[in-house]
Amino acid sequence: MIKRVRTHHTFMMSYLFDLLRELFRPAMVFLLFFSFTFIILGATGFYYLELGTNPKILKYLDSVYYVVTIFTGVGLGDIVPLTDHGRILSMVLMFVGTSIYVSFAGVVAATVLALESSREKK
Repeated sequence: MIKRVRTHHTFMMSYLFDLLRELFRPAMVFLLFFSFTFIILGATGFYYLELGTNPKILKYLDSVYYVVTIFTGVGLGDIVPLTDHGRILSMVLMFVGTSIYVSFAGVVAATVLALESSREKK
């Protein structure tokens, strides 16, 4: 019984390390770079669009926080855009965030599938 548990844990740790190693594909690196770039650009745009009119945007970190919550689909509502340009930017970021999330899920699914098929061939 103890031997079976150790074998199972060894297999799971080996599988986890293989999965993490395989996840650093060019597609994943591109998605990470693309998402961080969009977060920085969106936060900068939101900061300059809302700085004078929105009392909740006092520093750049406030706009980064807002963009990350919008980008991930959480949208807590504690910071909301007050200008039309801020709302348009928020809608664009919602679509881009959803698209990148789906792309991340696709890359992870493809990686797991490739890992499973390579393990079956062995």
